[in-house]
Amino acid sequence: MEERRSQLKGDPRVQIHGHDFVGTFAWYVRQHAGCRHINAATLKEMVLGFVDAGTLAGEPLFKELLRRLRPLAGSDGPSSC
Repeated sequence: MEERRSQLKGDPRVQIHGHDFVGTFAWYVRQHAGCRHINAATLKEMVLGFVDAGTLAGEPLFKELLRRLRPLAGSDGPSSC
């Protein structure tokens, strides 16, 4: 683990793909009794259910996405589907 950690350059959050994280986290969760049935797809849905939109909107990537999409949505905010 320390060998891999030493290979990280900067912020580790920008060095992993989402599916890699979910797969690794699902493996970790399955090591615990009572959680052996959890697969990556289930875990992904569970995690997404706990995402706080306000916190996410404060992250630089999502700030930029919101900035780019607001003109498309008009002055009333995003349109509904």
